[in-house]
Amino acid sequence: MADAHETITVMTDIPAAAIQSHHRLLLEEMGFTLEESGDNYYLYAIDPSLIVSSEFLNTLDDSVVAIPLIAEARKCADDEFIESVLKDILKSPIMADTPHIDLMASYRSNKARPGEHGGWAARIARHDVQYMNTADAFREWDSEPQRIKDIEAVCDLANRTAATAAEKEAVARLSDYVVNHPLVEYGEEGGEPDEHHAPYPVWEVQLPGFVGDGSTEQLILWVESPTSEEIDVLMPEGTAVRPLDNALREGTEARRSAGVDFFLPEEAMQLRSKAYELLRQTATANPGE
Repeated sequence: MADAHETITVMTDIPAAAIQSHHRLLLEEMGFTLEESGDNYYLYAIDPSLIVSSEFLNTLDDSVVAIPLIAEARKCADDEFIESVLKDILKSPIMADTPHIDLMASYRSNKARPGEHGGWAARIARHDVQYMNTADAFREWDSEPQRIKDIEAVCDLANRTAATAAEKEAVARLSDYVVNHPLVEYGEEGGEPDEHHAPYPVWEVQLPGFVGDGSTEQLILWVESPTSEEIDVLMPEGTAVRPLDNALREGTEARRSAGVDFFLPEEAMQLRSKAYELLRQTATANPGE
């Protein structure tokens, strides 16, 4: 028979004023230790039961039994009750700025069998609970390749329809997520980097350019795979930046017909700096114009 053990830590520091005496009773009954840390409590449990037993509830006097949370515990006797206690703590006015309480746990066994070792995390909010086990990582990895393809398709559509700055920034964030995703960079089989898997490896940047007589015109650059930080640098107010959809970036003929050159992000930023320096020099030399 396996000898299983579990350790739970509450990642959120809870103000002592938020934990009432009946909270402490229930937490200690479930196996939690409350350790003082300044004005807060740090909660942890080693091999906790996580239940409130009917035997324990029968020992409480009538004044405690009348508390709504205790009445709820009586209805759920011998079932896990930690979520209800933490949700009730979140109702305290002093917790108004705390949206949730986070838990992290690890479990282990003296038997080296599949599923006997791992961990879980939970985020308990006032009205909902999110839970993830380490085994969930495998399900996420199985579904991620299709999710990446779906994001690419949505980005293609959004790039053609995005009108506001917020919509364009959303496209940029999704594109950056895909560009920097390990499945995109190395491929599912761990082979060579997949340079064309990202939805928008090329971005169009319009900068002020100069012709022979000193007048300005739009200088169009195509920049290869900039990160979101580099895009932020390349797109100050008045600079147009947009990802190119698949139709524009496929094939060398499309590149030639567009009449633009390709640059790495570092090169594009250098050109941007030079263009704006020339613009400042022109404005200084011709202040009245």
